[in-house]
Amino acid sequence: MGAPILPLGVEELSAATAVADLVGVLSAALAGRAPVPACRVRPWTGPPAGDDAAVDPTPVDLDPAVLDPAGQDGDGLLLVEDDDARFLVPAAGLRAVHAAALATLAARELVAPGPVRAVVLGTGAVLRPQLTMIVRRLPTVRHITVHPAGARIDPGALAEVDLTSVTLSVAEDVGAAVEGARLVFAHDGAWVVPADRLAPGALVVRAGACPVRAAAAAVDQRFTDDPAAAGDAVRLADVLTGAHPGRATADAVVLVDLVGAAGLDLVACVLHGAARERGFGAGGVRCAGTGCGT
Repeated sequence: MGAPILPLGVEELSAATAVADLVGVLSAALAGRAPVPACRVRPWTGPPAGDDAAVDPTPVDLDPAVLDPAGQDGDGLLLVEDDDARFLVPAAGLRAVHAAALATLAARELVAPGPVRAVVLGTGAVLRPQLTMIVRRLPTVRHITVHPAGARIDPGALAEVDLTSVTLSVAEDVGAAVEGARLVFAHDGAWVVPADRLAPGALVVRAGACPVRAAAAAVDQRFTDDPAAAGDAVRLADVLTGAHPGRATADAVVLVDLVGAAGLDLVACVLHGAARERGFGAGGVRCAGTGCGT
């Protein structure tokens, strides 16, 4: 009999980020030191055709509302497996965790020294892992402002923040959110960041296709995780390997563009290991056919 196929929802993916060093994994991946992924990741298309015994007849936990209660997943499910454990995860949820980890890595390397107020512009699946990684991986952050004010901050994220001395607030508009901020994470939205309201030495990290717009003259340095970076953008990999010194001065305004070029499979495998060790996903579907999950 094959290992159970267990559903791992957005909230459990986010919870796994609290115990998994995803920032370290992505740092190694971008620097060319990452290990070979210890699991396999593929789109889930269901059990093999004609194998009626492959799936438990009561797969109650495959309800999409369980895997993705916020309704963010428009890209289907992924099967993440090794020989001992198999999990179904929402593709959009996995990408959100990856984006949060990559943004946190950029902040760790490029944020100006000293106490920081961080701003998170984003909603949906990315909010909890980003908050979790800020309080666990960025020790100079003292306060976090979230925008939009109506963004759903789930209890798990609030619990993560409450375990620390970091304080949390929400802002009604983006200008008020970034006023005097030294660290801005911009996710999943067409955010217009008024550069003149940022603090000297601010770092703005924009993830994926999020079009943060600021006056070009206000940006002193640009970085990216894109290995094919051109122009004045410096590869984040060069900072991680020591080929580039990173931030030039404490007062430089720095912009980081993240395209998510590397490490998604590694993130999936690390989360797989954390979920297995913590017993996440219990009560899922058992796939017993010889071809299931191959």
